[in-house]
Amino acid sequence: MTATLDPATDAGLAGAAEAVAVTARCVDLAFPAVTGQGTEFAVAESAMDAVTVDALIRDARAAHGDVAVQQAQAARLLAATAAERAVSTLRQVGGETTEPAASAARLAVHPTPIHQVRSAIGAAVHAGRFQYDATTLPLPPELVSLRALVRRFVTEQLLPHEARLNEDGDLPVELWAELERRGRELDLNALGLPAEHGGMGLGLVGQLVAAEEMGRVAVGFRHVVGTPPGSLPLARHGTAAQHAAYLRPWLRGERWGAWATTEPEAGSDLAAIRTVAVRDGDGWRIDGAKHFITGLDRADFVITFAKTDPDRGLKGLTAFLVDLDAPGVEVGREQHMMGREGLHSFELRYDGLHVGDDARLGEPDEGFRLLIADVSRMRVLMAGHCLGVAARLIDIAADWGRGRVQFGRPIGEFEALQWYLADSAAELLACRSSAYRTAMAIDAGQRAQAESATVKAYGTELACRVADRAMQILGGTGYCTELPVEALYRAVRLWRIAEGSSEIQRMLVGRQLAAGWRPEVGVA
Repeated sequence: MTATLDPATDAGLAGAAEAVAVTARCVDLAFPAVTGQGTEFAVAESAMDAVTVDALIRDARAAHGDVAVQQAQAARLLAATAAERAVSTLRQVGGETTEPAASAARLAVHPTPIHQVRSAIGAAVHAGRFQYDATTLPLPPELVSLRALVRRFVTEQLLPHEARLNEDGDLPVELWAELERRGRELDLNALGLPAEHGGMGLGLVGQLVAAEEMGRVAVGFRHVVGTPPGSLPLARHGTAAQHAAYLRPWLRGERWGAWATTEPEAGSDLAAIRTVAVRDGDGWRIDGAKHFITGLDRADFVITFAKTDPDRGLKGLTAFLVDLDAPGVEVGREQHMMGREGLHSFELRYDGLHVGDDARLGEPDEGFRLLIADVSRMRVLMAGHCLGVAARLIDIAADWGRGRVQFGRPIGEFEALQWYLADSAAELLACRSSAYRTAMAIDAGQRAQAESATVKAYGTELACRVADRAMQILGGTGYCTELPVEALYRAVRLWRIAEGSSEIQRMLVGRQLAAGWRPEVGVA
């Protein structure tokens, strides 16, 4: 539904939509002329800009009052910037830029010069008038209630322990158990699992609501609310016996599972997996090594992947359930990482491990399908965490700017710092619109491959940019451990690598462009 907007807001949105159309046109003109991966990524970035800002324009047209005005301002700012960037990319590949360049230049100053839009947004953020909080998002009543529940849980149960987690690197086992018990009591521990398996049965939009709220606390708490990694494939592909032995005890807190895919030579390139499983009597013999396996300090089983038909590459992978106390399994050294307080990753080795055929999860050689079935969902949920982190960092930076006085006035009154806040808030709004629209598409049965890749790359890079800007606004105090900014700064950096790096996401968008996909800008 399109709301009735005041003339200035409507004009601003019309300008933003025209700028997005210029960006999309540049993608059409530039992509056939790409000469290598560098230019392909640049064109992919413009396509991602178009998708992201178009989502915000659509939401602004359906919004009312100050929310509509502010979303329109953010859309103008981002759309004009995206158009100029797209024209630059078109010029790099030797395309004809006369018409799009003229349009981009005009839209940078009409109907209002972009620098004035940026200043207006920044001043509003500084004054506490700019509405970038997730509670402004229109949702069904049940998801509004879920957001309130998770936010209250984060505020009352998790945030009080965040400083201790960041300082000590972990929490006592008894405290973790208590926090997890409280999460289970509120049915927050298996949001995406079907009800018949003990979950809440939420679609991706509902899970995204919870992920965004969980982004407002240290990443080490992430397992307390959400869907345990690997539990969905186990629910879908596991046998009744596997559900009884692994899934249900996991959800009750009696067992703990971990996801064991990555290997020293196989990160983004899963075809390079070297762990093998060969038929051995009535079962399988597994040999190989995994690393970066999070949670092995607590897990008693893993869902792992091995090649059962090495000649078929990705099509020869099979998934297995492996008990960690089985002969032939060795948990190796911990791999200490930056910004991962509460989350511990380890090496894992299989040496002559024998498992029965009843340990196989799904059909032989169908492991890759099992792996990628939820990849779009995981990308969107990671973006959700980034939205929560970004909102919290903007809160902290804006509050600091109001109270920190230098040169006789609060530093938040300086326009240069307000521009940091403006860019952060505008990008946050656009990413949120894109994430929720992508989640709705996936819930409706669409694959949304390009859109989910866009959301993942944009969201994780947004979190890094906002963390850097917040650090700059807080100065030396932001670098101190007494505030959470430095911990968040360290934590978000991994997200541009995990669950498919930013480069992988651009490559995927490039492949979609090569296959004929284009951003559907201006479509209601």
